[in-house]
Amino acid sequence: LPTKKIAIQEIENEITKKYPMEHLLIGDVGFGKTEVALNIIYLVVQNGFQVAFVVPTSLLAKQHYENLKPRLETLGIKTAQVDRFTKPKRQEIENGEIQFLIGTHSVFNYEFKNLAFLIIDEEHKFGVKQKSRLQENYANIHLLSMSATPIPRTLNLAMSKIKGMSRLTTAP
Repeated sequence: LPTKKIAIQEIENEITKKYPMEHLLIGDVGFGKTEVALNIIYLVVQNGFQVAFVVPTSLLAKQHYENLKPRLETLGIKTAQVDRFTKPKRQEIENGEIQFLIGTHSVFNYEFKNLAFLIIDEEHKFGVKQKSRLQENYANIHLLSMSATPIPRTLNLAMSKIKGMSRLTTAP
């Protein structure tokens, strides 16, 4: 099986357990981390929950948004972007109308109706305090960290089986 399908299956298996998932997805640039995330976003939203996707820069937020929005909206998923230039209406997030929110650390300033899944891209560019802030506000949130170069602390947690881990080793 291609490693993307294996990763999707591993994450799906973890997300259906009775406790919050913490999973690390490792893969080189262009190996399909976002494609794996897209499958999980669909699964989570179809089950009635919201997803937040956090990236380190406005440029990356814009790129991901422009890539994911048409694909997600084709599936009936309402999306929005937040960064220093773009701000969706708070009410649409708070009432659950927006199901998928992507952006920079600005995402941490929003209240969600039923956030169940947080994706952090390039997780090494965020501090532990930032990541745990959302997890504190939403105690049962599932967390997927994606990185080509995970920080030693995260890698150690994954290697010691405290976090789940999947690796994308085959180029598309």
